Amino acid sequence: MLFTSRNKWLIGFIVYSIIAFSFLLIANDNPILVLIKIPSFKTDVFFALLTTYFTGYYLSYISNRLDDIYRNGEIALRIRRQFIEGLMLPLLLVFILESIYLSYIHIPITTSSIWNLELPLVFLYLTIINGFYLVRYILNHKHDAEVVELNKENTTEFIIVQKGFVEEKIEISKCAYISSNNKLLWMTTLDGNEYRVEGTLKDWEQKLPSYFFKVNRQYIVSSKAIKSIELTSTRKLKINFIINQPKEIFVSKENATSFRKWWNEVSPHQS
Repeated sequence: MLFTSRNKWLIGFIVYSIIAFSFLLIANDNPILVLIKIPSFKTDVFFALLTTYFTGYYLSYISNRLDDIYRNGEIALRIRRQFIEGLMLPLLLVFILESIYLSYIHIPITTSSIWNLELPLVFLYLTIINGFYLVRYILNHKHDAEVVELNKENTTEFIIVQKGFVEEKIEISKCAYISSNNKLLWMTTLDGNEYRVEGTLKDWEQKLPSYFFKVNRQYIVSSKAIKSIELTSTRKLKINFIINQPKEIFVSKENATSFRKWWNEVSPHQS
């Protein structure tokens, strides 16, 4: 990632503050010392900062959400949704808010600079910011794909599990699924036994062979353990296992398409 978790909020604050004030300064020919004496300048500043920070937060949220949905690829779909949700929707929202604000300060839209200045600037800034998030996604996806490929070439044949104070090796082929519960990771075997394991789901997603699939935020399942998949009345995909399962496990909506493709490809080759 280009921004670390330690400094991303500071960088975001600085960048979006510059963007907010650029609207005020570019849209006005008066020097700053004259601007601060104008009665509406304070409300202009407040509106610009509020709108810009809100838009920045939204772009960060929607981009991280799309990163998660399309972490397995499908770049064309990701670009389309980024265009709609990251560019067009914020542009429409800014236009609506700007129109309301102009009405509040009694400036007709027809005499304002919204069409020839504010909206083109918003479009430019949104294009740059969405471009940054797309480049980040593509670079991270490429890196993750390389890591997954490298790990799968050197996949370990065993999973080390904990039984009390004892560690034991269990063959990966005997694993039915790995689940996350209360920040702890558990492995369930094909004979129904459950063991504590170390790491995170993301770590194991990269280590495990191709007949494993992360179906949602809590489960990575083995095709060897799946008896069938079922489309429920709510149009969710339910996984039926060959072993007794303590609760129903569903494929998340964002993973449904990739799961079906994986299931159709891997099923004929199960051993």
